[in-house]
Amino acid sequence: TSGGWELSRKAWPAGMDEWTHPNYDATGNRYSKDEYIKPPFTYKWIDGIGVPLFGAGAKSWVICNGRCFSVSASQPENLGLKIARGESAPQYLEARDAFNGLVLWKQPVGQTQSRRALSWRNVQPWRNSEPLVAAKDTVYAVRNGKLVAFNAADGREMFVCDNTSAPWALRLSRGTLVTAGREESGITISGAIEAFDTATGGRRWALPV
Repeated sequence: TSGGWELSRKAWPAGMDEWTHPNYDATGNRYSKDEYIKPPFTYKWIDGIGVPLFGAGAKSWVICNGRCFSVSASQPENLGLKIARGESAPQYLEARDAFNGLVLWKQPVGQTQSRRALSWRNVQPWRNSEPLVAAKDTVYAVRNGKLVAFNAADGREMFVCDNTSAPWALRLSRGTLVTAGREESGITISGAIEAFDTATGGRRWALPV
């Protein structure tokens, strides 16, 4: 317009669903209510380095409030990186505009829970398995064994949960984050189911298993 820019926002399409957890939502039923799903004959957008590094691509991805979040080692920062056999390459939590693929921000989150290198033998990408949950304004991921909340719009760290076991599974329901974690030491395995407040990261309860 004359004299400056005018900002306009397109209304959220009716019938478009979200995918907030690796398996759709906290129920884990993988059943979307999206009315726009069609056979994948064409790309909506494509970006990235073009090849999966270290034998695997993204280990987890979720979509919420028009943003696509993924956890992956296939990043430009890892090009040329040499890692010890069996070790995991550094992972990155990346946010993109779900409609056009534009990168919004990126945060390093360390290694995978087990520290093992990702490959077709253990990543099982069709399972979308890395702990990752998105809400309207916040995305929750695991960084070096700790559950961390990031601002969904700009990637700012909001809080770090004091979980006792590295999360292997994560669910969000009614303002509560629930993690199922475990630690391995030789033949000994221990762990806990822990619950945290989604707004503050404060612990609500814990159950050793």
